[in-house]
Amino acid sequence: MKRLFIILTCALMAGMAYAQFAAIAAYAPKYSPGKVWFQDGHSEEFAAVETPNCMQKKLTVSTDEKRKNKKIINVADIYAVTLWHKDHPDKTFTLVHILTQTSAVNLVPDQWGFPIAQSAWGMAVRCYPSYQFDKKSGDLEGILLSQTSSTGMVNSQPILTFLYRPNVEKSVLIASNGTFMPKTKELFSENETIYAAFKARKLRLTDMQYILDEMAGGAPSPSEEQEASSEKEQPQVIEETVQNGTTGDDE
Repeated sequence: MKRLFIILTCALMAGMAYAQFAAIAAYAPKYSPGKVWFQDGHSEEFAAVETPNCMQKKLTVSTDEKRKNKKIINVADIYAVTLWHKDHPDKTFTLVHILTQTSAVNLVPDQWGFPIAQSAWGMAVRCYPSYQFDKKSGDLEGILLSQTSSTGMVNSQPILTFLYRPNVEKSVLIASNGTFMPKTKELFSENETIYAAFKARKLRLTDMQYILDEMAGGAPSPSEEQEASSEKEQPQVIEETVQNGTTGDDE
């Protein structure tokens, strides 16, 4: 009995250690060449730009790849970053920085994500907690932490989608894991057609471009080129599995 207790204790400690390791690995600093787009309208290209995650208040950049000449930038001053893997310079990915309303589902205010639809009225931004490049493909991947409890139940961090509106300070959560939040329809109440479609549950997140176009008066999105770019820049999703830990709980 004593031996069994020791084995179970060691297993639990190993699981907790792995959970901590996975969380540290997911949020550990990662760097790639890139360009920083500032809120004041100018941009700067760097040999090394820290890949942003939702826990950061500052971003480290450098004019040299070995990061000897570093510069610290407040994320509040950044509108977006465009990143690419050094071995795949033809593939670029832009992450938009948004300040969001926090909730039981969204615990942190600063989020980084890919525009999945946009019009003159607003933009839908799909956000992951952290990101990293796949070395072989050069694709940017969204990282999700998940955990498996002792009972076999798996909890994962949700993929969050926010509505960004020009001249509105905080973006609002509209979907979690691809499903609209219950109160999302109220954000579109000024358009009777869209509001009625929401109430009738006829709309899905995949209809977001149509929704935003209609909210802009039926006008097309900024350009076909931007739409193609947004689609191209969707991250691949990977999950970091955590055993018996507390990191990455899906609220």
